[in-house]
Amino acid sequence: LTNPEVHGTEFSTFAQDRWRVNDRLALEVGFRVDRDDVVERTNFSPRAGVSISVLPEGRGILRGGYGQFSERTPLTVGAFTQYDIQTVRRFAANGTPLSTVTYDHVVDGALKTPESLVVTTAWDQRVGRRLFLKAAYLHREGSHAFIVNPDASRSVLALSSAGSSKYWEVETTGRYLASEH
Repeated sequence: LTNPEVHGTEFSTFAQDRWRVNDRLALEVGFRVDRDDVVERTNFSPRAGVSISVLPEGRGILRGGYGQFSERTPLTVGAFTQYDIQTVRRFAANGTPLSTVTYDHVVDGALKTPESLVVTTAWDQRVGRRLFLKAAYLHREGSHAFIVNPDASRSVLALSSAGSSKYWEVETTGRYLASEH
């Protein structure tokens, strides 16, 4: 099928608030709700963060956060079962046919919206009036990623939400402000 028909309407709402407890402590919380029409799911995504000024006058600040994030589902996921059947032919080096497998497009199980859990920590340090240093760490774990597995025994290309991923990042940054001449 060269023109698959898929429709999807997205709906989202987000609420966030920040509290400055005192000169050294700030808290932030948020909550997001998304409607994923392609896989027909409603997703809830909480987030929270904290900022603590450990050293006086903001010279050393510890930051941390946690969040759950839902990704958008591509319309190609909704169109997957409408794609044309695919045929794979294998040949020997001399051109003799070895095998032919025809693949139909199927969905394996209920599809979910891909999501990730993210945790961050960071240290911001001011040294004097002109030197700023930062060290940060981010950890992300993804789940429900869309993957396609060819299954020759069933003659199908099977789409599922069984994919996962992990990601770590360490960042260091230095910034020096030159004189104002």
